[in-house]
Amino acid sequence: MYACAMLGSVFATAPAAADRVLLFRTATSRVNDHYAGEVWAGNEVVVRLRSGSETDAQARADAVVARLTQLALTGLSAGDVTAAPREGTWALLGKGETIVTADAATVAASNMSAQNLCESWRKRLATMVREPYLTVDRADTILIPFGESRMLRFGGTIPGQVLVQSLADGTVAAQVIAEGKAQLIGGAVGTTAVSLRINDLNHMVIVEVKKWAAQVSGRVMARVRGGIIDEEMGLLAAANAVLANARREPGAQVRLLEMHRDGAGYLAKVSAHGPDYIAVSRDVSVDFGGGLTPIPQAVSLLLSNYPEKVPAPQTLMRQELITGVPTRIYWHHVNDSVEPLRFDVRVVNAGDQPARVRACWAQSGPGVDEVFVGFTAMLRFWEVLTTEKLIQALVPARSACSTATLDAKPGRIVSGMMHLIADEGGELYAEVIASRAGADAQAVTPMPAAQSGPLGVSTYAFDANLVLAMEYDVGGAFAHATIGRDAIVNDQGFRLEGAYGVMHSVVIEMRNPTANRGKVEVVVRAGGGVGRVIARIDGALHSTHMLGAGEEQVLTSRYFMPGQSHTMRMQVMPTAGSNLPNTLIVRGMQVQ
Repeated sequence: MYACAMLGSVFATAPAAADRVLLFRTATSRVNDHYAGEVWAGNEVVVRLRSGSETDAQARADAVVARLTQLALTGLSAGDVTAAPREGTWALLGKGETIVTADAATVAASNMSAQNLCESWRKRLATMVREPYLTVDRADTILIPFGESRMLRFGGTIPGQVLVQSLADGTVAAQVIAEGKAQLIGGAVGTTAVSLRINDLNHMVIVEVKKWAAQVSGRVMARVRGGIIDEEMGLLAAANAVLANARREPGAQVRLLEMHRDGAGYLAKVSAHGPDYIAVSRDVSVDFGGGLTPIPQAVSLLLSNYPEKVPAPQTLMRQELITGVPTRIYWHHVNDSVEPLRFDVRVVNAGDQPARVRACWAQSGPGVDEVFVGFTAMLRFWEVLTTEKLIQALVPARSACSTATLDAKPGRIVSGMMHLIADEGGELYAEVIASRAGADAQAVTPMPAAQSGPLGVSTYAFDANLVLAMEYDVGGAFAHATIGRDAIVNDQGFRLEGAYGVMHSVVIEMRNPTANRGKVEVVVRAGGGVGRVIARIDGALHSTHMLGAGEEQVLTSRYFMPGQSHTMRMQVMPTAGSNLPNTLIVRGMQVQ
């Protein structure tokens, strides 16, 4: 494709031998104790500016080149270049406009007066623009994003018709849209040249077409349940929304550089880069939207406790997630290495389609008291379930999404629980990994390119629930049930001693068949050693203090009128770090 435009029709035709391309560029150099910002016209330095900073010298030279280029595009000639006093000093002018002023530092370094310095600049520049020339506003390679366009401006003092032609129309299409302006459109990734031909002069402008490393939206939505979310889950939901909505090119990396609160949402700074891509840097606003429905009671329990003491970075647990199956993840580990470790719970999408999961979690640590760490994690998890805090995480194809993350020094303990469900996607896995702490954590990371096919899984999947039934009549013998005495065995024959993380749903039928008022107590007894217990009884949380072996504590009590009955519903999970078994005891008495 080619296009044409007329230049300088008022000028007489100059000999072809005198026609030339005149481009302006900059350079910097070190001169003794200062820097020089150089302005080149063709192969001659026409202005040299002094500065104590290389950055400042470059910036000042760039500003001069921008002014010179603009003037040259409109046909700057030798007669248009003058030197004149300006604002207490002297300046170099083009067509009456200031190109550069003689500052004190540059004047002192030149060993000339400001007037003589500007006169020397004028002579050099006038010589360079005396003969007819063609100039363009891009002295270097023009970079065009794929599918976008960039403007190429051209001008000068050569009279005649300028033909603008792309050497590869499929890569770059060139079209003159106004006098001295050509639109270049990037149609395919690659490198070519655009020819500007006038008389016998043919100037080539190198054009390169590349893709952006990623398409990053300036505003995204993170979905939660309701308008209330704690800081940890809110921050993760915002980071996930930013990174998961960025459409990166193959081989490119998208990184979240920083994130901070911005009103009711967050403001993130994102970068993307990769080989043969155009780097991206952008600010992204994150808003929160509700509408998530609660996760049903977990059906599957994924346990990460083997090994409990982690000697080195490794994958601790990986199990497949089945779409639509509510799942509970339970982790409890000690950093038994000689370096800080990061414990990270992730959802891995090994498939080729994006996935969506709903998740909530609570964790505790790092700490040194395993009973306290385990109890705190359990208490926080019950509070999360009670308040129905929940986020949505998006997991792009062949990527991993981090959720709960904690760094732990050697000897420190971490513990936590998560409730999640995969709403969309296939080839999904939940995993707990230990890695070296200190690396820049990202909410979404691509899987290694070499990793393909189904991922290996561990044998730590169990049924998430047990149902226990008890009956008690006031005036009768006590009733009891044991929590954590018997191991849970999964389909692979793996034994979960203590049934840690298994939801024990206890239904207690209570009656008072006597003619007197009665009182019923629900008691927990520590049978295996030191520990603490948390239970949700008829919707309310109850917990014990630290119990020693054989010690008991009343969790709740209830009074009954004669003939009154009640079905009490209790939920209790054996708590990591606490010794088992525990015994639930229901006992009562008649009272006046």
